This record gives sequence, C-alpha cells and structure tokens, in this order.
Amino acid sequence: MNRVTFSVVAIMLLAAATTLPFVLNAGFGKAPQGAQLSQVEASPHYRDGQFHNQLPTPGFTGQKNMLAAWWDFLMTKRENARPAQPLPLVKTDLATLPLGQDVMVWLGHSSWYLQLAGKRILIDPVFSDYAAPFSFINKAFPGDYPWRAEGMPEIDLLIISHDHYDHLDYATIRALLPKIKRVITPLGVGSHLRYWGMDGR
Repeated sequence: MNRVTFSVVAIMLLAAATTLPFVLNAGFGKAPQGAQLSQVEASPHYRDGQFHNQLPTPGFTGQKNMLAAWWDFLMTKRENARPAQPLPLVKTDLATLPLGQDVMVWLGHSSWYLQLAGKRILIDPVFSDYAAPFSFINKAFPGDYPWRAEGMPEIDLLIISHDHYDHLDYATIRALLPKIKRVITPLGVGSHLRYWGMDGR
C-alpha cells in the first residue's frame, strides 16, 4: 500500500470513528417515517420538505449579519454569564401535593409541573445535567437540582413543545416512560418518542 492510499484509508477510518458516536447516539431521535411522515406532509404548513410559518417571519432579526452574530456569540467573553455560586431554590415535593390542589411549579428553564382539575401535567421536562446529546456540551449551572424522573409522580399528560435538546431530553423521557399516560407533541416530534420506546399514547 503506497502512502497516498494509506493516507486516504487512514482519513476515512478516522472520519468514520469520529462520526460513529453521533450516528449511533439515540439522543438524536428519529425522523418521521411511514404514517407519521404522511401526517407531517399533509399539514397545510408543510411545503417543499419543511414547515413554514403562517406569517412572514425573518430567520434572523439582529443588527449584524448571521456570521458576525455567531462570531460575537462564540468569541466575546461576557461578565457574569454564569452564577458565581449555586442558585438558591425551594424544593417542592411533587409526589405529596394534594391532587385536588391546582398548582404550577417551575422546574427550571422550560420545564413545568402543573396540577389542574385533578390531573398531573408535565411540560418540556429536562432533568439531565446537560441539554445536549453529549455530556460535555451545554452543562447546567452548578447547584443541587432537586427534581429527577425517579421522584416524579404518575403523569396524566406530557406536553413537549418542540424537539430542541433543552425541551426534549432523551434520558429524561426514557426514565419517565412508565409514568406517562398521554402525550401531546407537535407533528413529527412523536417519532423521537416512539424511537425511544414510547407507544402510541
């Protein structure tokens, strides 16, 4: 094997080894297929392979162009971007709340627990220590986060607003599976949940 061939093979093997963890990571979910894809394609808001807003919506509204905005976001050091110490919080023991009591508990970022008319509702739960498919990306601020899937009561309704990692978390959903009765998601998001083991609830 000459040097060029060896180099090409080595680069291909390195590329495969680098991308394999991404390809095999269940946290990426699964795109809609079959009947689920047909439902997506039947939506009046879905054209040319993607969803469209009903009203004209600019993709970027900043004063800079997108490249400059990304450069600024990634390269500019910001003061006080992270708390200097763990944030104080009050733990509400959700399992012991009287079911007849209407309550709303903020669990952090986009996650909410509600009790309404005797029903337990969970919105966009993320109980992991990071909002990404890999633990070294987008870590939570330090602190004693008190809510975990294991401590959740049985959930009558799970609502997922969209499939960004800070709203739809693989590890959280997997841990909550036995406790969830019904789910509401936008078109296409249910494919991730089915791929992760949830039936047609």
